[in-house]
Amino acid sequence: MDVAGQKKRLYLMLAICGVCTLSALAGIVGNMVFGVAWMVWWFLGSLLVGFAAQGWLMLGLAKAAKELKHQGPESGSAES
Repeated sequence: MDVAGQKKRLYLMLAICGVCTLSALAGIVGNMVFGVAWMVWWFLGSLLVGFAAQGWLMLGLAKAAKELKHQGPESGSAES
């Protein structure tokens, strides 16, 4: 498994989810406090993008685990 690549993917997902959280908060405040009706769509869009980023991370981890499983034991490891 490419640990550096997965670490980069994790940090990117965290950044995207952080921005989406702040954006969703702005959307719900805009809708509930200020009565801006279209901000509910902003809120829902922010949630969707945040969940998509988490799904992207999970798919990447699953793909890496699948590739690792198909590689088998590495040559030159301490176990052989």
